[in-house]
Amino acid sequence: MVARMGAAAVRGFGEEGVISAAKRFPNHGFATSDSQVSLPVVRHDAKKLRTYDLPPLKAAIDAGAPMVMVGHLVYPAIDRERPANLSEDAISTLRSDLGFDGVVVTDDLAMTGVTGGGSVADAAVDAVGAGADLLVVSSAPQQQAEAYDAVVRTVESGKIPEARIRDSVERILGVKERYGLRGTG
Repeated sequence: MVARMGAAAVRGFGEEGVISAAKRFPNHGFATSDSQVSLPVVRHDAKKLRTYDLPPLKAAIDAGAPMVMVGHLVYPAIDRERPANLSEDAISTLRSDLGFDGVVVTDDLAMTGVTGGGSVADAAVDAVGAGADLLVVSSAPQQQAEAYDAVVRTVESGKIPEARIRDSVERILGVKERYGLRGTG
């Protein structure tokens, strides 16, 4: 039922020109703690992941979801150490296994659950390095600027290839074009 309702919502939003995001990949429903203040771990095995967690997201993707939000939670069946929005393995699962070619957006990188006491700037660099296209950073403007600067420095150093950023820009521009927003910056 969740898959059918999510797909219907994506189609309805799309018909009305609303850019929607399916969330939160892989599945936030089983988190036993609040990802704003801690890092939940969901210990579903690979079979439960494939048969229970991913089908609603796959249905949303198949219905045309232009964006998928990747959550701050660890799924050891995908990546034993890193939360999904900082995990290359998780984003690869989203792109390869679920066939998603749209914009991958992070959940808020200012949440303690993803920074683990580290900096928002470090989380931003890790998210882009993992394959995220669009970063949500709701913290103070200074932390937003630090995150931006850290990503730029990391790209300029070559640790994140410029081609990786160009791919993200193309995906974002593709969504803007699809929704009639291409000339808006």
